[in-house]
Amino acid sequence: MTFFNFYHKQNRDFRYKIFIPDKLNSLEELSLWGNKFHIIPKVLGKLPKISKISLDNNPLLLDEEKKMVLYTDLLLEYCRKKLAINVFLSHAVANFDYFNISGIAEFLESKEDINEAFYCQEDLRDHIDVFMNEFIPKSQILIFFASEKSIKSVDCKHELELAKLHNLPILPVIKESITVSDLSTLNFNYQHKVMYNPETQDVCKEVLLFYIQTLKYQREEVEKKNAIIRENIQNTIMNLLDYHMFYDSVENNEKNLLKLFNQFSYGEIDIFQYLIESIKILQMKGYEFEEKDYSIPPTSNFCE
Repeated sequence: MTFFNFYHKQNRDFRYKIFIPDKLNSLEELSLWGNKFHIIPKVLGKLPKISKISLDNNPLLLDEEKKMVLYTDLLLEYCRKKLAINVFLSHAVANFDYFNISGIAEFLESKEDINEAFYCQEDLRDHIDVFMNEFIPKSQILIFFASEKSIKSVDCKHELELAKLHNLPILPVIKESITVSDLSTLNFNYQHKVMYNPETQDVCKEVLLFYIQTLKYQREEVEKKNAIIRENIQNTIMNLLDYHMFYDSVENNEKNLLKLFNQFSYGEIDIFQYLIESIKILQMKGYEFEEKDYSIPPTSNFCE
């Protein structure tokens, strides 16, 4: 088979995934015309022999993706990079053999969801700051191997701080002797954890891989939702700027707009809430500003 025209009613919605059957591995040309994809399906990067992909008439949201649809080579390179993620293994050097860090890294890198697993080796001890500062920002998940030594390690604490700075989800792999209260001293949130036992290491590896795949999927879903939010805001603002009474509306509602801006300036509302309320003020006649409580209620740290 050299050409395949893909169309299915479910795939008119970006939330549905495309799964490429093995029998399509010999595919050379693929048409995804008119499927209403909001993002490029990254699974296209799995097609080994593809030479031409058509994504015409799809309302892509991301600017970087809109530029790639005309160039199959760039599109495939982009998809293949997005398919796999990098993980950073944070550990105390003294626990390198106990956690079998090199073995876990090799196992993870053998999976198609993971590109590279970065970790510090003994010979990097004198350059560990340079290493972590370079490779944590290049990662999408940080795996923290929690032990008595790593919890007290200055280097591990710095790695955790870098992960929080770059908004990386942290996945702890916990030595049996470590408690939840021990972890709480490091002040980081996590959704999942893996309890580590050297005697059942193969099971631990599979559980670790499952949680990495879960976090990767959640990250992709957030990117999709954010892309839709950005498009909606952009469209609303552009429509508003075309509104013939826009400037008169600004002048007539100066007091209300100033009140709203102050609420935003003091951090009482976020940028999206500020934009939404501003649009309401400018579009509605006789609008009276109503101070609302947009404060975010306290949330749990999702620890299991």
